[in-house]
Amino acid sequence: MKTTRWIILFVLIGIGLFGCGPSKSEIATSEAETQAAIDVLATDIAGTQQSIQAMEDAAEKTTTAEFNQGATKTHNIELAGTRRAATEEAEIIAQTQAASTMYDKIVELNTYGYINDVNGKYYELDDFNESMAMINYIRPFPTGLSPKNFVIRADASWDSASDNANWFNSGCGFIFHRADQDNYYLVYLGLDGTVYFARKYRDEWANLGYSIYGPVGIPEGEANLMLVVEDNTFTFFVNDERVRTQPDNVIPEGALALTLVSGTNAGFGTRCKMENLGVWVMD
Repeated sequence: MKTTRWIILFVLIGIGLFGCGPSKSEIATSEAETQAAIDVLATDIAGTQQSIQAMEDAAEKTTTAEFNQGATKTHNIELAGTRRAATEEAEIIAQTQAASTMYDKIVELNTYGYINDVNGKYYELDDFNESMAMINYIRPFPTGLSPKNFVIRADASWDSASDNANWFNSGCGFIFHRADQDNYYLVYLGLDGTVYFARKYRDEWANLGYSIYGPVGIPEGEANLMLVVEDNTFTFFVNDERVRTQPDNVIPEGALALTLVSGTNAGFGTRCKMENLGVWVMD
């Protein structure tokens, strides 16, 4: 056993004495190869770092873009809300002014004895624009209201497709106390310059009366119309001038409608527009 150990020791010493280990040139070559590997690894690391930086930059840009986009959407929503609020406020102001104007008229009507009380509620109606090409026809357009005592005003304008229509049966006006299609009152300003009151009761027509206002524009023109209904007395104004007061007590109540009366079937027939429509329903 000892002999074997000595043999191994001499072999190891021999290797060291006689240069059996790696030469300097081999070591240099190995170092060069190691350096090259290190350089390649460094290049890979640098490339990886650049890729990571590029990814971080892209992520930052995406986040910024998303943030800006979100901020833009929020800004647009805020603007839309502001505009909507401004529009609603303008509508409220306009309605308040219209109600105030109507109330001033109610006070005036009370002062001159056309109505007995100024208490009531104001309703603003949508603008009206309709036409009908039928000779001597009327058509109701419901307002959704059914007041017994009320005042309704409108800035009316009209147009006829014919230069020789039946002017007495052409115009704009109101239907009121409409219990159904066979029972109601009718009043309108004819384009012959006359205010007409009529009643349809149990499907039978009765002309209640008429009064001349004076010339109006034909085939087109405009005027302010106002109807005052209190109990059994109906009064019609054109351009704030009282034209006719008509008593009747056959139909006590019913729906309120706008109406168009057509005196021609040429072209579009007769067109009627009403704007600044307001109703004061009296208590």
